[in-house]
Amino acid sequence: MAGDGSGRLTVAAIGPSGVGAFARRQAVPSGGWDAWVPLSGWSAAAPALAVNADGRLEAFTLTPGGARLDHRWQITPGGETHPGAEFGEPGIRLVATPVAALDATGRLHVFAVTDAGRVRTRVRA
Repeated sequence: MAGDGSGRLTVAAIGPSGVGAFARRQAVPSGGWDAWVPLSGWSAAAPALAVNADGRLEAFTLTPGGARLDHRWQITPGGETHPGAEFGEPGIRLVATPVAALDATGRLHVFAVTDAGRVRTRVRA
């Protein structure tokens, strides 16, 4: 769960049997909730949500088997979600949902563990 620059909360979860990742956000700040909407296809775990420097939410979802790390983001704070792109590194298999954190310069750091037991990091500027 995370809040975006519009003041609304968003929650993300994995669907039954890993059918996909879904998100639901508040209709208005401190208000009721909109319907669940698809966030990504097949998913190994619930997406990691992070807020970037300008208040837009970014989501990172790991596919089953860890071969692909998908990335989606809000186009504007509280707005529509971009269709997304792959964020992982080809050939690097991940074994756990990543975590993301914003640093003091406004860059988003994404950390994940590989099948070799190493922690990888990538920066989203």
